[in-house]
Amino acid sequence: MEKQWARIDGSPQQLKRARKHLEGHVSTFVLSNKKTYYVEVPRVELKWLDKVVKDSNLQWRKVDEAPIYSLTICGLWSTSVRKHQIACRQCRKAKAKEHNSTQQELAKAASQVQADTLAKDTVGKQAATNKATENTLSVLQNLIKTAEEHKDEYMALASQWERYQNALEEVCDEIVTSAHRLKEAKAEYEASANRIATLLAVENQS
Repeated sequence: MEKQWARIDGSPQQLKRARKHLEGHVSTFVLSNKKTYYVEVPRVELKWLDKVVKDSNLQWRKVDEAPIYSLTICGLWSTSVRKHQIACRQCRKAKAKEHNSTQQELAKAASQVQADTLAKDTVGKQAATNKATENTLSVLQNLIKTAEEHKDEYMALASQWERYQNALEEVCDEIVTSAHRLKEAKAEYEASANRIATLLAVENQS
C-alpha cells in the first residue's frame, strides 16, 4: 500500500490534542519540535488526516521525503533525539537509572581492584596490575567494537548502544588513570622506605 509523509504544524496545545487521535492510527509518528511533527499514512487515508488536522485547527502539507529520525530512550521516534531526551521526563528518568547502575558497577569494580592490589607485594603488584590493565583494556576495546557494530546493525537501538559504548570508554579511562596512580604510589612508597632506612642506619651508628 502506497504511503505518504506529511508535516503537521500548530501550537503545542493543539498538537498535543491531535496527537491522541493520530499516534495510534498512522503508520509512523515522528516528533520534531514543540510546533511540528511528522506522520506517515497510507495515501487512501489522506482525507481522514485532513479532517483530523483541520478539526484540531492545525496545518499540514505533504513532504516528498521521509524526515531523518531516530529512536529515543523512551521509545518514541524523533528528528531531534538529543533535545527530546533532555526535555522528556521519561528519558531523563531512564537515563538517571542507568547512570546510577553504571556508577554502582564501577564502584564495585574499583573496590575489587583496590582489594586485589593491597593483597600483593610491591614488586609483584606493579607487574600484575600492568597485565590486568592490558587484559581489561583488550576486553573492553572488543566490547566497544562490538557495540559499534551492533549500533550500525540495529539503528533502532543506536542510542542505547552509544550509552553503553561511552560507559565502557569511561571504564577504560579510569583503569588507565588508576594504573598511573599506582605507579606514582609505588615511587612514593620506595622513597619513604629509603628515608626510613637511612634514619635507622644513622640511629644505629649513634
